Amino acid sequence: NRSIADELERRYGLSGVRVVLNAAPRQAKRAPSGRMRAALGLDGDVKIALYQGNLQPFRSLETLVRAGVSLSPGTALAFLGDGPEEPGLKALARSLGLERRVFFHPRVDQADLP
Repeated sequence: NRSIADELERRYGLSGVRVVLNAAPRQAKRAPSGRMRAALGLDGDVKIALYQGNLQPFRSLETLVRAGVSLSPGTALAFLGDGPEEPGLKALARSLGLERRVFFHPRVDQADLP
């Protein structure tokens, strides 16, 4: 981001540090489509805390699953992605009794994301 670029310039005497964004520019806010809730079988009033990305080691995703026990009523945790950690995360959610609070959805192509 720009503040980090400014700090690099200040700290190391650089000039012209450019910020390269790794995501498409944000578009105008759209009304929720309800697709994720429908895909997970959730009611329309359920709030979703979403992790979107690869389910890889060293991302502390098990911490997110464990946090599921502290979610407010009417809130679900959804993982959108896949990877080698998925079976273990699902088993952890089951062991904590979070089958109706923690959900998993396979990865979605970037072009299909809203």
